[in-house]
Amino acid sequence: MIKAMIQNDIVFILGAGASKPFGYPIGTELADIIIHNLEGARDRFINKSNEYRFKLFEKLGFSREEIDEFKKALSTSTYDTIDLFLKRRKEFMKIGKCAIADAIISCEDEKILSQRNNDNWYRRLFNMINAPSCSDFCKNPISFITFNYDRSLEQYLYQTLSNAYPTTKDEISSLLKTIPVIHVHGKLGDLPWQTDKNEQPYNNGRRNNEIYLGKSAEMISIPCEKIDIDSDSVFSECYKLLERAKKIFIFGFGYDRDNLDSIKIRNNLDGKSVIGTNIGIDLRRYKEIKDYFREKIFLGDIERGNVKEFSIIEVLNSSLLYR
Repeated sequence: MIKAMIQNDIVFILGAGASKPFGYPIGTELADIIIHNLEGARDRFINKSNEYRFKLFEKLGFSREEIDEFKKALSTSTYDTIDLFLKRRKEFMKIGKCAIADAIISCEDEKILSQRNNDNWYRRLFNMINAPSCSDFCKNPISFITFNYDRSLEQYLYQTLSNAYPTTKDEISSLLKTIPVIHVHGKLGDLPWQTDKNEQPYNNGRRNNEIYLGKSAEMISIPCEKIDIDSDSVFSECYKLLERAKKIFIFGFGYDRDNLDSIKIRNNLDGKSVIGTNIGIDLRRYKEIKDYFREKIFLGDIERGNVKEFSIIEVLNSSLLYR
């Protein structure tokens, strides 16, 4: 029997930056996209490009006036992200979640997932594992905890395994279910290979329709909606994965304290190797993160008083995956 290449349990924790190479926006960009998408809701003559979207939102029960009111409030607020805005303006929660789902679904594109560029860390990780068969690939004790709504990781694994190995789609679907991918705040629905009902196909540039958009919006949650996380099965699964892990990799994460506290990561630091990326982090923030983790995280090096960039690809290339 061929042993899995990775011997110890590894958990990858993913933030918005982990999905950015695949066409998805980070938090601040998502708010800007939503504002742009909803521009001109009350002017039927100026903005023709968004007319289809306005009609779609109307079918979901939102009037042009409601769309415009939400867009104006978001654009003139002081909040950098839609999550922070909805935390304070809960009356916009329903339309806000539809706007989030609409913006992210529109980014789904299989072609980007398979691009052969230096930022495609999915491809890099897949090639590093280099399993001789689909079943051997899925024997690797890896799991993912993602704070993102998008399904790019699952779609990449499915389409890549389908093309990399001579096996059936049913077998791939079954085997992939053994690799945990936990969406802390929900996702845009199950992909067709994941379920027999209520599936949400990967968009591939198609226009949204009210059925898919409405269902997708219902399946995501805003962090402020989580009240009793201790009784939430999603968080319970996260705790189990982190407790079992020997190594924890944090990719594309902003290290928001509320998000980190929600998965109780500080309860699972002893005896583990924790490595995180540091893109966009200055020296002050670097020290804050190190302090939060009680110095039990490697965030890259300090060089001449500055944080030396430590990207996802650089983490993978450093061989820390196997040490």
